[in-house]
Amino acid sequence: MKRLSAFSTLIGALTLASAAQAGTISYYFNNPLADTEFTQTGSLNLFDTTLGRLTGVSFIFNGAMTTTISLTNLSNTNQRASAKSTMDLFYHSDLAGLDALLDTRNPVLSLSTDSRPVDGSIAAKATFVDSKSAEGQSDPWSPNGMDALLASFQGYEGQKFKLSCTSESGLTVIGGGGQIAAKQANQGSCGARVTYTYDNNKVPEPASLALFGLAASTACLAGRRRRAKA
Repeated sequence: MKRLSAFSTLIGALTLASAAQAGTISYYFNNPLADTEFTQTGSLNLFDTTLGRLTGVSFIFNGAMTTTISLTNLSNTNQRASAKSTMDLFYHSDLAGLDALLDTRNPVLSLSTDSRPVDGSIAAKATFVDSKSAEGQSDPWSPNGMDALLASFQGYEGQKFKLSCTSESGLTVIGGGGQIAAKQANQGSCGARVTYTYDNNKVPEPASLALFGLAASTACLAGRRRRAKA
């Protein structure tokens, strides 16, 4: 029984050492606001293979927009009207496999704002002006087929790949009876974060070695005691 207990201690120590070597590392970029329509590009690090064995890749995409909308009532009577400003972000990559997966998801992110007069109507020959902003991000994304692309995300320290995003903005007027002239001035930006999960193949840390040494010593001591009793 003691021999089994010592062996269990050894296995437990090895398990703890192995679990302590799993890790994650993330890289990200964010671009400044630019007038729409825009195409922005950012760079993200490939996984440094000296860290260990890559086991997974996931992305979070983010964007922001600001918009100023003007609605002019061309009629001689008050008109009830509102407007919705939208911006879709389409992502692409210089990694062919990733780019193909992004195409199945585009637009990756959609942002919108709503503008409406306080009382819901615009006076005759008057102009309503409103400024709004919006931010958003996607849920963590690791689509089916990503595992087959793990090799393309691996490189040396500091090696990078590119992501680009292109905007498509729009403005929809609701109400007004066709008597509303609408204008819009938009700015937007995009960014992304990549997270790698990996198994660390480096030499175990001192704490892990200490656990292993303690377990080995316990097993050795148990063996000596059994031999002494015999």
